[in-house]
Amino acid sequence: MTRLKVSQETSVEATFVLAPEEAQLLLRLAFMAIGRKRFSSADQILTALEAFRPGDEALIAARAVADISRKAFTDCRHRLEEARLHRGCLPPMLALFYGIALGKSGESETARQIWQTVARQTEALPAARFAQDLLA
Repeated sequence: MTRLKVSQETSVEATFVLAPEEAQLLLRLAFMAIGRKRFSSADQILTALEAFRPGDEALIAARAVADISRKAFTDCRHRLEEARLHRGCLPPMLALFYGIALGKSGESETARQIWQTVARQTEALPAARFAQDLLA
């Protein structure tokens, strides 16, 4: 369980406890909101989850999907570049999303190179298959 202690100016303190399965449920709700183009709702859910799990790969992926869905490719690029700086490299699925953002921003050759790299990563099969589809 993850605990988050919140203090307000009135000196009222509250502690929230979020079990892993509850976080997973909230993440699924965020993805559903993105799918329905309810980006504001997704943003609220993801912001709350980020307080509990800052830098979590699934949350970064959800933000990237939201950015791509609303055609905010520059925001997606910046978000993933920042994640790469903090991590040293991007996990395959995040690299795939980075390639999509680059491709949609007009950097199709760089995007293809990223997808080719991801497509060869057999240990990350879902990302590899997605990259192969993008290259086809």
